[in-house]
Amino acid sequence: MEESKQLFKQVIENRWLANCSFILFLNKTDLFQEKVTKSDFKNYYPEFEGDSGNHEEVGKYIERMFLQQDQKKKQFFPHFICAVDKDNAARVFESTKTKIIEAKLDGMF
Repeated sequence: MEESKQLFKQVIENRWLANCSFILFLNKTDLFQEKVTKSDFKNYYPEFEGDSGNHEEVGKYIERMFLQQDQKKKQFFPHFICAVDKDNAARVFESTKTKIIEAKLDGMF
């Protein structure tokens, strides 16, 4: 997780991407939900104050950890996704496309 956060930070701080918005896909939610029920998240992140068995609480905490890497407060579109679930993937990609179009339209007016 720490390596992923560091890589994410390097990408969002890249000078060539200074004016970009970002889509954060947190993939493999099926495996994540299974893992949360089998191990105590607080063993890895003792500062987590939520319910270690609740995948939604843990997921939101992980999302915040990634978004806290951004010091310049860029625009992010975080999504939890299970790429093997075609319906979920299609909904997430459609939602992402809509948000990007809306953001571009807002910038035009």
